[in-house]
Amino acid sequence: LDDSNKFSSFDLLEKYCTTFNCILGGSSTYRSELTKELTRNEVIEEEICRFIHEDMNSMYNDIGPKVTKIYSEATAWKKRAEGIIHTLRIYGNAFVGEAVASVKVPAMVDRERLVDLINEYDDVNVHMGDVYSLLQSVYEQSTLWSENVSIAIERENDLLTLLTTCHNNRPKGINLNPAQDVFDLILELLVWHNKIKCAISKLRSMDGKVDNDLFPEIYMLVIEGIEVIQQYSKQWDFGDLSISLSKITDYVVGTGQSLNPTKHFSLSKIEVTQIGKKVCDRITSVDFDLNVGHPLFCMIYVLWAFDIKTFLSRVTGDDANMRPTLQEAIALAITEPKDHRIDFPDILVNCSLKKDISRFNQLIIEGKKTEEKAKSLCISSQDSSSSSSEKTDEIRDYEASLKEVLTRMKSPKQGEEGLILDPSIGKDVDQRWKDSSWLVRTLTYPLLHDDDVEVTIENRLTWDILVSLFEQIPSIDSKTVG
Repeated sequence: LDDSNKFSSFDLLEKYCTTFNCILGGSSTYRSELTKELTRNEVIEEEICRFIHEDMNSMYNDIGPKVTKIYSEATAWKKRAEGIIHTLRIYGNAFVGEAVASVKVPAMVDRERLVDLINEYDDVNVHMGDVYSLLQSVYEQSTLWSENVSIAIERENDLLTLLTTCHNNRPKGINLNPAQDVFDLILELLVWHNKIKCAISKLRSMDGKVDNDLFPEIYMLVIEGIEVIQQYSKQWDFGDLSISLSKITDYVVGTGQSLNPTKHFSLSKIEVTQIGKKVCDRITSVDFDLNVGHPLFCMIYVLWAFDIKTFLSRVTGDDANMRPTLQEAIALAITEPKDHRIDFPDILVNCSLKKDISRFNQLIIEGKKTEEKAKSLCISSQDSSSSSSEKTDEIRDYEASLKEVLTRMKSPKQGEEGLILDPSIGKDVDQRWKDSSWLVRTLTYPLLHDDDVEVTIENRLTWDILVSLFEQIPSIDSKTVG
């Protein structure tokens, strides 16, 4: 034993233990040589072994059992350690030597097993030399890797580059946190995030060029990362994105593209580890998104703009029942994603979505303008209807204006672009126009408005005209008039 009360090497302990057991069994090298020509007698052998045991116990007390116990524990520890080392070599871990081939690949080594063996080494009263050094090196290697991963996710930028480097340097054959499959998902998530940054960058640089080929790619990215986008959107209270996603999915399928369901990122699988959750929290952070060019905000905007695109496809549709209303348009406009730190032209300044949005906003402006003018004319025509005959021209102008607005208030014809406006306003305008039309019609007969007009054959009313005017008196049901 050395100063630390350990055997200097396992080989020496094994030699001592083997020699000791041979002596106890009466088969030491010296006795074997002396008795090799003799016939073995089992009774005598048992007596000799009993004598040896008693003699050894009287001379060395319990040293024999102690050595045997130490050897048994050391053998068990060494066997476990060598099993781990062999597994690591099968996986090609360069820290434990050259890779070895194996018909059946064992499960990877849990880092906890490695830690347990290293902690148990202090209780093993034998110096294991290279075996312990290899385990210690692998442990230090895995610890350094975990530290590098933790450092990488705290960096402001280049998260994908840093974690890719960590992925390439991951200790082989060891189960670390995060597990290999989870780490692969994290990298795929970061690759996806990088793709949307590139796609948005392309949108910014379109410079008026046709971008139809780019949008299917963006829509596919939206479908793949919808859970990420939804988590980001919760910070803005943008509402449920599932309806927009359903529309985009239908659109992508309609273009003939195939959807790969395995590419839908599941945050629950990634966030199962602390590192995975940190990465998810990081890329869905509003501040981080702003610092890297607000790609997630732009994707939210693309979702909203796609709703606009779908909305506009209905404004010229053949089915009148599918025509959108002005109120629908206003409600959709209210949901436009906005951030005072982000300028709209900076997001989609040169792409076709801007044209769709401008067209959408113009429809709202025109719809509101028509409804406001309709309300105003209703009030004005009511005032004019009670005016004197001196306002003949004004009444005629009002009647013409009401007719024009009424035409605009009605549902657009097939192929025409437009929104369905408030039917209650349209009903009011229709009634006001009928009233004004009746009043304009009476103006052709001056004697109805001026008591001083002399009745002649030319200006008198026929009975049929008088009955017709009476029956169409505004707000009076002729059937109730006696």
